[in-house]
Amino acid sequence: MGTVYAAVESESGQIAAVKVLSAAMGREDGFRERFRAEIESLRKLHHPNIVRIFGYGEEQDYQFYAMELVEGHSLDESIKLGRRFEWQEAVAIVVQVCRALKHAHDRGVIHRDIKPANLLMAPDGTVKLSDFGIAKLFGNTGMTSEGGVLGTAEYMAPEQADGRAASPRSDLYSLGGVFYAILARRPPLRGKDLLDTLHMQRYTVPDPIRKYVADVPEELEQIIAQLLAKAPEERFANALVLSRKLEALLAIPQAVVAADEMPASTPDLSTSATDVKNVKLSGPQTPPSAVRGASTLIRSAPPLSPGSMDGSRVIGGDSLGFQLEGGEIVPPADPLKSSVTVVPPPATFIPVREDEHRKFELIEEEPPAWISPHTWVLAFGLLAAGITLWWYLQPPSADRLYQSVETLAAEEKVERLAEAEPMIAAFLRHYSEDSRARQLLGYQEEIELYRLEKQFEMRARRAAGRDALTPIERAYLEAVQYVNSDPDEALLRFKALRDLHRGSGDASPSTRQCLLLAERQQVRLQKQIDRHAADDCKMLDARLEQAALLASDEPEQAREIFRATIALYGGKAWAKKQVERAREGLEKLPAIVVRPSAD
Repeated sequence: MGTVYAAVESESGQIAAVKVLSAAMGREDGFRERFRAEIESLRKLHHPNIVRIFGYGEEQDYQFYAMELVEGHSLDESIKLGRRFEWQEAVAIVVQVCRALKHAHDRGVIHRDIKPANLLMAPDGTVKLSDFGIAKLFGNTGMTSEGGVLGTAEYMAPEQADGRAASPRSDLYSLGGVFYAILARRPPLRGKDLLDTLHMQRYTVPDPIRKYVADVPEELEQIIAQLLAKAPEERFANALVLSRKLEALLAIPQAVVAADEMPASTPDLSTSATDVKNVKLSGPQTPPSAVRGASTLIRSAPPLSPGSMDGSRVIGGDSLGFQLEGGEIVPPADPLKSSVTVVPPPATFIPVREDEHRKFELIEEEPPAWISPHTWVLAFGLLAAGITLWWYLQPPSADRLYQSVETLAAEEKVERLAEAEPMIAAFLRHYSEDSRARQLLGYQEEIELYRLEKQFEMRARRAAGRDALTPIERAYLEAVQYVNSDPDEALLRFKALRDLHRGSGDASPSTRQCLLLAERQQVRLQKQIDRHAADDCKMLDARLEQAALLASDEPEQAREIFRATIALYGGKAWAKKQVERAREGLEKLPAIVVRPSAD
């Protein structure tokens, strides 16, 4: 999205990090809105474990904001540098992140991208949560709407990988992945590519943490497993509950500032520019000699353009070409010497006040010293409303759910049947012993097959022609072409495909997907054929009986019926009995005698 500079505020001398949106990205509405949303998210937050924003503005089409600069390494860097964390250290780190998440969630901000790279460790051991660039505010449906996938795949919650809306429990899942990575020095799930990793997040259960770290307590292993539960409702209710659980496990003294107990004033961050070290920058690192006041830096050197982020000493775009010479920013000579003077628009900078976050906090009134009759009436009214709400939130009856599903299934379109998936899941969850559950399980398999087929179609469309497909993918596509026109032939091809590639040792995602699709197609086609075979056999038996009656008086008509039966159903395994009867009847008919004409 842009570049982060280490900077010093020219008037106060306060050290800061200045994040500048690149000019090319700044012209894209989506990126500008996401950048502004990050600013709005940080304005709501004021917590010791969250990177604080100082102010924001715009200059010469560059949007930027100044925030707290954290010295040290991110957790991701620490892990890559080989640092090993004891389980007690990991718990202490996660408790701090829990406090940051509680503060953010209470103010309607979901981070959506919790990962080791976004957790910065200050030299005093304080953990700072950073990068709210894809945070989604509750109720804001215009930017990261349901169906979009945003975040880092290795730490993404299953509902995010599936394109569903994220919730505070999605952040807890990602935090569970970070917890796992701190201890095991690897993410809980890692696929061969992005799609494989997203698929694993949805369906694969990670190995227990004690497989990699033997000294982790069993209770902590259970906590991490609960955080990594696929269903959001099976995880912890919120970050506060998780932090209390971890504090009890570790018996952490309450020495660290609680989530919403903020100090009266911000500590003095002023220091010499030469003291800035071990700073993690998202773009090319600026030499210490080039670090200067935020406003001076922005006016002296526009941020890197997307085409020049290559770590070279040229820090401007092709048309700017600013270079660092002896620590100073020097613009190149202009060979054209244009006489036109361009007056840039005035720069704006809006500081964020110390108490900016307070207008987003909930006002809690002290409870009265005594309970009035009005309070009792209100309490009974709330109790009645709660009971009524509980009654209405009870799951629908089995008959009602089944009827709703059957209404959609009657249209015989998988797209419509897919709309009934939540009702099918509710039926199977609450009424699994019902005799109709087996039928709904079949519907569920059809929906899953439909999704797999769509994924395969997308893969085939992305491939540059059939030559880019693997042999098993080409064989599968050829079999699919017979599904509607000749189900029996399609069934034979799917069975042959599975027989050919089963046990081949090829464990690539493409092969696994094609074998699974072929198996599902085979089961579905067999059910379809069996369902229609009974009616077809009954019809053939009736026609063969009629042919037998016509054999003596109308042998030619009987012969046509026998021959048609053999021609149409000779290759159908389920019609073998009827085809044999037709052949026997044909043999019993008298031979056709060709008589010469009178001419």
